[in-house]
Amino acid sequence: MSLQPVWNVLLGHASLLSSPFFPVLFSLSVYLSCCLPYLLLDLLASRCALVRRYKLQPASVGSASPGLCLALTLYNHLLFIFPLSVMHWYLRPVHLPEQAPPLPRLLAQVLVCLLLFDFQSFIWHLLHHRVPWLYRTFHKVS
Repeated sequence: MSLQPVWNVLLGHASLLSSPFFPVLFSLSVYLSCCLPYLLLDLLASRCALVRRYKLQPASVGSASPGLCLALTLYNHLLFIFPLSVMHWYLRPVHLPEQAPPLPRLLAQVLVCLLLFDFQSFIWHLLHHRVPWLYRTFHKVS
């Protein structure tokens, strides 16, 4: 299967894909789209016994409002992801090749990136729970 037709469409949007805003918008949209089903289930659980039956903590209600969670997510993306994205854009600009990568290579690279990102997130989260200052300052939402 050739990725060239899809790649040609992507090349038509190269200026957007290589801008420092793209990683922030992509990360935010993926994060929100992955969280939305769980938010909807949480809201539905207060009205529907069938959904509440499968909650891990049926008696608990969400501790933070969805608006507060969204504000915190936007704040984190603007404060952390955007500056790193700008730095990466400045130090190592994106240049898309004319030829699409072979599908097996693309899938392998995506898998490796996901594994590395998951490992990094695990270590970062573990550090926040092991170092009291990190937990109080960044991790704990009060």
